[in-house]
Amino acid sequence: MKQKSGKYYLDTLEIGTLNKKIMENNILFKERKVEEELGKQIRDVVMSIDLRKKEISLIEENEKEKNLIEKALGIEPEYEITAISTISLKEKILEGQKKKMQNKNQNILINLNKKLNTTKDVNIKQEMKMNSKVTDMKTLEQILKDDKKLPQIRNKKFIKMGIIESDHRDNLLDVKTGKQAKVNTTRYSFVAIANDGTVVPLDLKQDHQEGNNPNEINYQVNQKGEVSRDDVTSRFKIGNGTFGVKNGNYGEIKVYHSPRKTIGGNGVEGNKSLDRELETDNIWTMKKEVRDLASKYKTGYRSVEEGYQEAKMHENEKGEIIENDKMKVEDIDGIANTKSHIHDNVNYEDLAIKWGYYKEGKPNLEKARKLYEEKRKENPKTEEKEIIEMITEELEEQIGHEREGR
Repeated sequence: MKQKSGKYYLDTLEIGTLNKKIMENNILFKERKVEEELGKQIRDVVMSIDLRKKEISLIEENEKEKNLIEKALGIEPEYEITAISTISLKEKILEGQKKKMQNKNQNILINLNKKLNTTKDVNIKQEMKMNSKVTDMKTLEQILKDDKKLPQIRNKKFIKMGIIESDHRDNLLDVKTGKQAKVNTTRYSFVAIANDGTVVPLDLKQDHQEGNNPNEINYQVNQKGEVSRDDVTSRFKIGNGTFGVKNGNYGEIKVYHSPRKTIGGNGVEGNKSLDRELETDNIWTMKKEVRDLASKYKTGYRSVEEGYQEAKMHENEKGEIIENDKMKVEDIDGIANTKSHIHDNVNYEDLAIKWGYYKEGKPNLEKARKLYEEKRKENPKTEEKEIIEMITEELEEQIGHEREGR
């Protein structure tokens, strides 16, 4: 800024004058002209060719980089990268591996401060092989893994599930806490047995709705396909179903598995298990029909619910199996066209009248009963209505032959 005879200039532009009548701040600036001139000079600098070249070059370089990244990632043309963040790749990989390990093995143990117990430290009452088939689709090992109940310990391969007295559970190390295992309030408990003899308790929750109630009677199917109604000594939850344990003959321990429970309704009580006897050291073979009972391919609870409904045909008014009724797996599988035998509700008085059997002027019920039961023994799976039709046709043919012979 230059001064000439009371006037002030910015280059050649007059921007102010001197007022000698004022003692202080006596320069009067032409502010609008100052702003315009300064603005022009700033624009000239910013819009210089060198700066524009640098800006365009930077934009082009960024666009090239973005295109390369989109191509490498296989991003479709209708999408584009709007922001790029940098991360520590090593940390992300480690974080992903850690999360994957936690999801896969929630109870994995890498190092144990205390020595694990073996079969020498506890009395194993019964054993089941982990590779034995429990349902139509899964082994015992798979069922435990699905419910995250099988411990995962380095260098340990669990090959069997065992049964112990619950008050011996405190002889074992709880692999989750590293402390002495707590005793269950039920008679028996489950353990996992490794190929080197290591024994660890299985963390199964008791089913208090069934397991501790001696009056809770369920249908049970043994490995031969024979059906009975009985309770169990101990019952534990596994997945949607249960494991049950009870004492058999001569001190033998029997183990049962129900894939799911009834939900109730349609004349069937809810929360009922359909127990199938598992293969153990004493039971070598489970029939396929028993293993498939209440199996995975059935929809939801259908097979358990319908199994209990079908079984009602073999019950008396007290809900007990009819005396001397030898139920088979076919009578509780929930499938209408599979039956080992049929129970009839026959009105023998009506049959005696229909067939013309009278004694002393009254319908001869005993004669009608004898005729019907003989035909039933010959046709154990035939419906009642068909049996009656068969006898009626035979009697009509017999009468016809007698008339022809006269």
